[in-house]
Amino acid sequence: SAGHDEKGFFIAGDNGFRLNVGGDLQFRYTANFNSGSDNYTGGFNLPLTRLRFSGTLNDQITFMLETDLSRTDGTATLKDAYVGIDALGGNWRIGQFKLPFLREQLVSDRYQLAADRSVVGYIFSQDRSQGVQSVYDFGSFRTLLAFSDGFKTLNTDFNDPRESDYAFTGRVEWLALGDRKVFNDFTSRNGDESSLLAGAAFHYQDGDTQNRMYAYTG
Repeated sequence: SAGHDEKGFFIAGDNGFRLNVGGDLQFRYTANFNSGSDNYTGGFNLPLTRLRFSGTLNDQITFMLETDLSRTDGTATLKDAYVGIDALGGNWRIGQFKLPFLREQLVSDRYQLAADRSVVGYIFSQDRSQGVQSVYDFGSFRTLLAFSDGFKTLNTDFNDPRESDYAFTGRVEWLALGDRKVFNDFTSRNGDESSLLAGAAFHYQDGDTQNRMYAYTG
């Protein structure tokens, strides 16, 4: 079957197969005034343009492929590219994805409250990396642990000098009350259940002097 529902456009088949096709478009006009001779700069641009293919192969395997089109020249860049597998009592993610560190960065761009992320989010962002991640859900508690190439290693090869030899990222979350789904975005809508989520994360990577670092957040 094929059509459109709350998840977007789709093609679906037997045994749990489903392909979702979607994307994001952010359109903006910027106006900048100053006291110089050329006191106005402004115009339209597309800060965010993405194509996304996601879905399920069966009841145990999911997939995600997302590309980002540059706001300056339209060049396509690979963002998320991973397979999710239910195994060993948890969910395992293999490929390129956001490391489980800053909470703000783990909320999708399309579910933000403001037009852009915070300054803290931009400076300390973990961004994406290639690796393996496990997620175990124990009801109120959830643990995420990743073994990867390190912070901000989007689309890097194994011998790229920006990569670390090894990196570990861990995050623990406690849902004190409410529903975890309301934390998929930054908006508290009328009628949403009162919810409270507390979390902490750490990161350590090493390989040489340039890439050795650790970070933590709560």
